[in-house]
Amino acid sequence: MAGDRRHRQPEEDAEYVVTDLVTEWGMRGTGEQHVRVIVWEGEEGVDPEDAAFTVEIQPEIDGECPPTAD
Repeated sequence: MAGDRRHRQPEEDAEYVVTDLVTEWGMRGTGEQHVRVIVWEGEEGVDPEDAAFTVEIQPEIDGECPPTAD
């Protein structure tokens, strides 16, 4: 998901994307997925360390899947 959101802070951009993803997963019933959201300022960098802000969702981080909605 890309877009021009220069009026926002990097943290707000990441929050917008994560909220949209979680909402879509809920509507489709797919459950949370492993995803990393990287927000760049200006041009895209080479490494994740070049990002202005990074957030990652790891629902299976402890080796257990979260419960699914039936």
